[in-house]
Amino acid sequence: MNLTVKQFYNILLFSLVINCNIAIATTQTIIDRIPEATTKNTGPFIFKNYKIHFSTFNTTFLSPEIAKAYNITRSGKYAMVNISVHKVANTESDLQKTKFVGCKDYAIKAKVTGTKTNLLSQKTKLVFREIIEDNAIYYLAEIKITDKEYFNFELQVIPEGEQKPLPIIKTNQVFYIEH
Repeated sequence: MNLTVKQFYNILLFSLVINCNIAIATTQTIIDRIPEATTKNTGPFIFKNYKIHFSTFNTTFLSPEIAKAYNITRSGKYAMVNISVHKVANTESDLQKTKFVGCKDYAIKAKVTGTKTNLLSQKTKLVFREIIEDNAIYYLAEIKITDKEYFNFELQVIPEGEQKPLPIIKTNQVFYIEH
């Protein structure tokens, strides 16, 4: 199944939408169909006034047009790591930066780095690309996978305007090849 441009944007916007408790049936339907495997951490990682959203999906869920537009390898042997960084709105000025009514946070720029380590302790650096669309900011890293491959992820995030990084995020995920 190929995703349309609108569906792809809905997946990328999922972190913002779910965090703001806004119900959009189309997004939830798409997310329910993605076999993302298990991760022991669900929901955002929260540090101080920041929320860090972590998600992954197989690149075969992208339409050929979207993959080409973003220079993404579309293959059952590749997945995307998606990170979004949000700042919790504490002031009236901050609230005006949010895109949706009722939303209490907004996407911000950050320096995102990280690694993935398999069960053989082979560590690989993740190379993130920044994607900015309207009020959404995402950091995407393309990774090669094998069927039922387990990765431990370590992520470091330095939100724009901060001097020190947030605590290291540690999570894990099992990936499945799309046939």
